[in-house]
Amino acid sequence: MTFDAPIWLLVALAVPLLLGAQWAIQKRRMRYAISYSNTSVLASVATKSSWRRGVPVALFALAWLVLALGMAKPQAEVAIPRDEATIILAVDVSGSMAAEDVTPDRMTAAKAAASSFISKLPGRFRIAVVSFSDLADVLAQPTTDRSSTLDALASLEAEGGTAMGQAIIQSIELVEDDRERLALPTPSIMPSQDASPSPAPDERERVSAVLLLSDGYNTTGVSPIAAAGQARAQDVPVYSIALGTPEGVVTVPDQFGNQRLLPVPPDYQTLEAIASTTDGEYFEAPTDEDLQSVYASLGERIGYTTRPDEVTYAFAGLGALLLLLAAATSILWRGRFP
Repeated sequence: MTFDAPIWLLVALAVPLLLGAQWAIQKRRMRYAISYSNTSVLASVATKSSWRRGVPVALFALAWLVLALGMAKPQAEVAIPRDEATIILAVDVSGSMAAEDVTPDRMTAAKAAASSFISKLPGRFRIAVVSFSDLADVLAQPTTDRSSTLDALASLEAEGGTAMGQAIIQSIELVEDDRERLALPTPSIMPSQDASPSPAPDERERVSAVLLLSDGYNTTGVSPIAAAGQARAQDVPVYSIALGTPEGVVTVPDQFGNQRLLPVPPDYQTLEAIASTTDGEYFEAPTDEDLQSVYASLGERIGYTTRPDEVTYAFAGLGALLLLLAAATSILWRGRFP
């Protein structure tokens, strides 16, 4: 939290002075009270009422502090909905996605979670779908038409290898083409601390990002790390999701036609490196519930930005409430105000 008028914070220094004055008054009253002849009655009354005397003063001091902070014009980061964005869903459809360590299997869980994610995004967000196995294919261009992206997800089937790097390159090309068509600013989803405040939604701010879901190691095509370097150069963050567990297996035929179990653990290290290189974020989803949670978290991160907003009204309201409580307790317990 920051303050536009920090000079008013000096007023808060009066709080300890107020409490010190109250303590001095109480000490003076105690000295006069010692001369009271019936000490047993005095002790009884003091025990019952001493804490009540301090409550109104404490409330008044707290109200003073809160109001002083309010006069300093506090600024807080407030979440606001983004107006527009371009999101590329890059989904692994290699043969390892048939593994059943994620209920009911990795491919089905990925399709369900991605579909739910798309359905909850703001209507003006443009979504594209890229699938990758031996090659990377664009199944849906960036569009606000949710039916086309949902149909693309529904068509996904698990087979082939894993061209993860090529999928990133293809996603970057989609983002660049979309940026050229729209010719709008493209700020980062996770701005640095030195970045200027995000503009309001009506200024048509647009962000671009790739959501990369994979469950295995790159087996063909461009190196994923090299592709991530290109994404960074184009200011395209990649949010990577490692789906599955180290215990995942699929059944494949050997050279003699016999079925055997093949371990298909996720490539955690590469997926984390991709996110780190592109200033994105890395997630692990060992279960279908985890995958749903990851997409929900991504929806909040991408769907909202933050900007500084003055919150003086909150401090003024709280300060007024504390003053009313101080007045009420003073009148009720002391019979006077202040």
